[in-house]
Amino acid sequence: MPLKIYGYRKPSADFWTKVFEKDTSYKPDEYFLSIILEYILGKKILDGGCGPGHLVAYLSSLGYDTIGIDFSKTLIKRTKVPKNTALHVGDITHLPYKENTFDSYISLGVFEHFEEGPQLPLTEANTVLKEGGTLIVTVPYYNLLRRLKRLFLARYHYLGQSDKKVFFEYAFTKKEITEYVEDAGFKVVKSVPISPLKTLELEVVGMKALSDILLRMRAHKKDNYCRKVSIRSNILLDLFEKFVRSEIFRHVFSHMILIIAQKR
Repeated sequence: MPLKIYGYRKPSADFWTKVFEKDTSYKPDEYFLSIILEYILGKKILDGGCGPGHLVAYLSSLGYDTIGIDFSKTLIKRTKVPKNTALHVGDITHLPYKENTFDSYISLGVFEHFEEGPQLPLTEANTVLKEGGTLIVTVPYYNLLRRLKRLFLARYHYLGQSDKKVFFEYAFTKKEITEYVEDAGFKVVKSVPISPLKTLELEVVGMKALSDILLRMRAHKKDNYCRKVSIRSNILLDLFEKFVRSEIFRHVFSHMILIIAQKR
């Protein structure tokens, strides 16, 4: 069964509005993009649970006819995206679009928040996608670290949330999420565990500090402030990033799993 994770608040519209309050990032992760851009079909794309609309804006800048939908009216209203970017307020379990409308459907870190399971949003995704259309989904990954940690916890939670009893999300094994997706009428063509450092930040004491150091190293690499230190930093950073993207490291630690499927 999927791993049930508890948190400090129900993932409501107000909750996500506060989560993204200080989120000013624009371009999504390059490693993630390098994978999904190979599989996006056609020009008409829906981002289900788009949050602040960063991915919608980015794909629109590449020439895709992209629509974002989210249940947070406040978040949609205040998001800063190009004026020609389409953002709608709505429920991804009852999409306000006609059947066979979109060439690709993307939903990142959303389907896991339904306590009854991801069946309904997956079914809706199938309905609005054209025949042979692409589904791109990320959900939390039930990795090896989480399996070991689960043995010692009555309720699974992230750091600092041990006293909380509100359902927050599920984490899935590759087999589990594949079964859900294929039961909804899709054929999975690729699955990739991603974002291993996020797991370490959320679940291992002291790893947030390491993540901050890596961010400073990246900034230093970009600025090239001091040549001698920059060369050393660049070598260390390149080696570390290669290691964390290795298959073994991602299997053990990845926070999310990326699923790419086609409508049958």
